[in-house]
Amino acid sequence: MKKAFILFLLLFPASVVCSQDAGQQVISVPVIFHVIYSGRTHSRTDGGNTQENIETAKLLTELKEMQEDFLLLNADTAEVIAAYKGIIGNPRIRFYLADTLLQPDGEKGIIRVLSRRNKRNLSSQSRVIDPRRYLNIYVGNIGSSFVNTNPWNDRETDAVYLGFDWIGQHYRLLTHETGHWCGLFHIYGGNGSGKGGGCKTDGDDIADTPVQKKPTDMDCIKCPPAVADQHCDAGVPSNYNNFMDYSGCRKMFTAEQCRRMRENITVHRPGLLR
Repeated sequence: MKKAFILFLLLFPASVVCSQDAGQQVISVPVIFHVIYSGRTHSRTDGGNTQENIETAKLLTELKEMQEDFLLLNADTAEVIAAYKGIIGNPRIRFYLADTLLQPDGEKGIIRVLSRRNKRNLSSQSRVIDPRRYLNIYVGNIGSSFVNTNPWNDRETDAVYLGFDWIGQHYRLLTHETGHWCGLFHIYGGNGSGKGGGCKTDGDDIADTPVQKKPTDMDCIKCPPAVADQHCDAGVPSNYNNFMDYSGCRKMFTAEQCRRMRENITVHRPGLLR
């Protein structure tokens, strides 16, 4: 069924439009950042940042880009490959910095904790604040970024976790991980190690994303990606522009991905529907 749907998109791309109701409610989600830093300065990192105590401007840059992506305000959708332009979706989810002062002499929506224990279990250094009402984003020296599968199952850890070195570097890191927080999987299936589910799986169980062998390109800087042929079906290109793939060209969610995220919020995060 999924293969047939994708082939239809390729044959009739202009006839496919986002089936979402343009008048549907915009879901507003306040965001709280938890920056857990050791005070150490790094000589170099994979992402580029060397200070663990990420400056507010970079946090806000990351948040602004995510907000644009989740409201379909990102101008670079014009660069999406032709096969997938017709199914670009609009999640209609607005993320904004919480207007709450959480520390004396601190910044609204931002918690900063000086601790040498910032390489794992970040939520033990600063508790998750009511994930039924907020998106908690932790930043630390954790090496990679992640969200637990079905994060809503554990309120003590229900959050997005980001490596400090990539913040504010325009890699759409927060958009990708927040997609997981809303219940999306990688479009290639598998897990964050870079191993795909292979061509015999249905990938992410979303009808309008292509089945891929593995991530398009684990180098999230290069665009176009060095490797762009991880598709499983002849004539069906990799959707390397998808926010839930790995590549340096992430620019879109599909309409069905948007529908899935909104469904997951309705079922698992109803406190956000207010």
